[in-house]
Amino acid sequence: MPRQYNLWSFYLCLFCIIISSYALYSTIRQTWIIAPPNYVLLLFTIIALILGIIGFKDKTNWLAKLRSWLTVLLSLLLIIILFFSVLFTSFFSMGKVLIKTTLS
Repeated sequence: MPRQYNLWSFYLCLFCIIISSYALYSTIRQTWIIAPPNYVLLLFTIIALILGIIGFKDKTNWLAKLRSWLTVLLSLLLIIILFFSVLFTSFFSMGKVLIKTTLS
């Protein structure tokens, strides 16, 4: 079972990195975005980190150990980046005034 945790956490971490980089690219280029919000990506990355830590029990070969370490390190890095992104967004959008529309 730890082998499956190891594999799925690695795949989930790669998925989060790809979607986060696509969201960053879409934001910079101001193109159409289909990525989920940052807090959803943060939640998925935290799940990948937890599964990666559980996946440390898989000691079948050196590749599994390397995959566990990569998963944990990349997840931690992505968690830090996404946390500050969510914090920055929520900090500067508190005083947002919504535009009222009227019928003419």
